[in-house]
Formats: sequence, structure tokens, C-alpha cells
Amino acid sequence: MEKLKITDQDKQILRKSWNLLVDFSEEISVYHYESLFKYDPKVKLLFKRDMRNHGLILMDFFQTLMDQIENLSVVEPYLQRLGIRHKGYRVKKNNYYK
Repeated sequence: MEKLKITDQDKQILRKSWNLLVDFSEEISVYHYESLFKYDPKVKLLFKRDMRNHGLILMDFFQTLMDQIENLSVVEPYLQRLGIRHKGYRVKKNNYYK
């Protein structure tokens, strides 16, 4: 699998964007999942735990990515395991926005 190349300018944009959004992380996670379920209602059946908890996990994950933006190889094993887990949940690319 080809590795994602992130430039210094990309990192700067990501940091600035995250800093604008982080205070609204709960609202953003709610919006994300509501939009996801609206796009593909069947996806909601894949979620077994409280959606607020899923949202917290999602936003914590983004925070970790931002904390490690200069050394993404630190989170690469986690991302690989996450991908494998989601494949086991039968998540497909077309479950997400086009």
C-alpha cells in the first residue's frame, strides 16, 4: 500500500484547522455520525456501543494524529490494526460519502 505524503504546508493547514475545530469536537462527531447514517442508514447496525462514546473515540483519534503529525510512523501500526478491525466489521468504502 502506498504511503500518504504530507507536506509541511499540509501539516500547517491541518494544525490550524484542528485548532479551530477542537473546541467543537463533540458537535462535530455527532454531525459526522448523523451524516453517515443519513447517507447509508444500514451502517447504523454496525455500531453496538453508545454513539457518544464512538464520537469521543473518533475525536481522541484525531487529537492523537495531530499530536503525532511530525512522526506519523508512530500511529501507523494503530492505523493498520484499525483498518483490519473495520474490515472485520464489514465496513466498505461505499458506506462513506462519495
